[in-house]
Amino acid sequence: MQPTNAATASDPRLRGGKSYHAPDWVVWQGDCLAAAAAYPDDQFQLLLTSPPYPGLHGFPLRGAAYHAWLHERLAAWVPKVRAQTGVVVLVYKYGRTDDGWFDLDQLILLKEIEQQHGLKLVDLYPWDKLNSPPAGSHDRHDRDEWEITAVFARSPDYFYRPVRKPYSPKTIAKNKTGNPRQADVLGKHTNGHARLHPQGARQGNVLRISSSGDQGRPRVTGGSFPRQLAERFILQHTRQGDGVADPFCGAGTTLAEAVRLGRWGVGVDDDAVAVETAVTWLAQLTGGRFVNGVEDVSYSHKGQGPVNPVPELKNSGISVF
Repeated sequence: MQPTNAATASDPRLRGGKSYHAPDWVVWQGDCLAAAAAYPDDQFQLLLTSPPYPGLHGFPLRGAAYHAWLHERLAAWVPKVRAQTGVVVLVYKYGRTDDGWFDLDQLILLKEIEQQHGLKLVDLYPWDKLNSPPAGSHDRHDRDEWEITAVFARSPDYFYRPVRKPYSPKTIAKNKTGNPRQADVLGKHTNGHARLHPQGARQGNVLRISSSGDQGRPRVTGGSFPRQLAERFILQHTRQGDGVADPFCGAGTTLAEAVRLGRWGVGVDDDAVAVETAVTWLAQLTGGRFVNGVEDVSYSHKGQGPVNPVPELKNSGISVF
């Protein structure tokens, strides 16, 4: 694993902030534009993040101003993702327009990202929030129950390994020897026997995950996506020992899952409360070993897996590889 470069502590965008370093994670406080300078190109296998939502949760920018702001930061971070195999995953949500219509900017953004950053859209995963908040004052449309998870790649050779789940008892029962419907299970059979994959069934591209179930994660302003969402894409697009970046890390969910799964993570946030929350949580999960201080920004990742792995998520049904 390649070492990181030292960032310039005098950069005004980091002045007054801090950086926290542990054997398998780093959290920066400040503008992610400045933190990007600490890392060489092709350093990370996966960038998984949820940028501030335009006009929501106190973030003021909307429309063209928001797009310009986001593209500037993507331009700094996309080159840090491996050009050959790397993947970029953005989880985002727009509110309604001022006059109540669906905001098409959130779809236009996808094309802009392709055009401006040399990425190709691999897939869209609607995140079906199983416990979405009430509709409130909305009386002309149904309540919003989903967010966009957009998966981009830098080349056709991007790394992908399907994350499988256990077969249902019904599917297993159909596959029993002598069942005349065996061949219907997967549509593939040898001598009349259907083949069930030993690692389980393929999953679809709709993420049905509770946003506030017992995730064992702290909360900060703007919320955070579930740990199961981070787990899915880390397993799907990285190997053990790979680097995962989150330039809008919030409470540190991406980093927590990266460390638990044997990867190393780098997160950035300009909110001091979010950074303190993330660092406190990560320190608890990994044994509390880290150093901090903006002057101490030179760091080499050892790539030896987590110091003290986070316990497996309950009922995930997914093995670590």
